[in-house]
Amino acid sequence: MAFVVRTGHEPAGSVPAIRAEISRLDPTQPISSVSTMDEHLARALSRPRFMFTLVGSFGILALTLSVVGIYGVMAYFVTERSREIAIRMALGAQAGAVVAMIVSRTAYLAGIGVAAGLLGAALFTRVLSSLLFGITASDVSSFIAAAVLLGSAALAAGAIPAFRATRIDGVQALRG
Repeated sequence: MAFVVRTGHEPAGSVPAIRAEISRLDPTQPISSVSTMDEHLARALSRPRFMFTLVGSFGILALTLSVVGIYGVMAYFVTERSREIAIRMALGAQAGAVVAMIVSRTAYLAGIGVAAGLLGAALFTRVLSSLLFGITASDVSSFIAAAVLLGSAALAAGAIPAFRATRIDGVQALRG
């Protein structure tokens, strides 16, 4: 059984008066576990809050690993083309045109990956809907934010190594 009292001032200061009134009404009634509503709510919401923190932490970790993984794979594929880039530069291609070529190919691959990821996310929202608090399972802003972040990481992974490759001496790239 619980007894709730609303006060107009500090609740801790009212406890002796409340205990005295309960004892006056029923001297055999035990009084235990006196707490404020904030403390009661904090105990009641501790598990959902922990689950939210846990799922959020794993989500941030997964997003970070995704960004690092996408950047690493895309940068590796662009770096593997450094000989091709060196040959194009030696034959007179403009650095901007070479970087644009690499970035457009990277954008194409990133677009396919983002589309596949959004489709997969849309399909699996029902599985995760019981773990979400404060957003719906098909929260468009979350999908857009993740797609923009991962797409940006892929484009940076294509542009940065391509820009570096245009600065490499052609003879050095062809020897290595």
